[in-house]
Amino acid sequence: MNERKKKYMTEPIAKRSLGKLRETRNRTKLNSPHLIGKLTLQRGFLVELGKAITETGATEIECQIAGWLSADHQGKYISVQLSAPYKRPSAPQTLDEFFTEPNESQPSLTESGCDK
Repeated sequence: MNERKKKYMTEPIAKRSLGKLRETRNRTKLNSPHLIGKLTLQRGFLVELGKAITETGATEIECQIAGWLSADHQGKYISVQLSAPYKRPSAPQTLDEFFTEPNESQPSLTESGCDK
């Protein structure tokens, strides 16, 4: 097995906060939800949300939610994912910043395989 495959197999796979919404079969009231389900939140995501609320002093935080139409042996459902808002990585602002040596968060060209 080559070195690249070994490294990939030993790296932990990042888990996402996922859930499913299914149609409510017996709505008892007009205000009852049309869809119900469960969402599994990952610890890292909760920590990230906690830090964001603590740092800003906010009483609420806005998250991204995405949904996909799916089906399984129990029927149709909407698969949902909850995530933090996307933050675009900052790009170098000046030529000096662009040509400085990469730091730990920026891989060098040889590390990323761009030297070939």
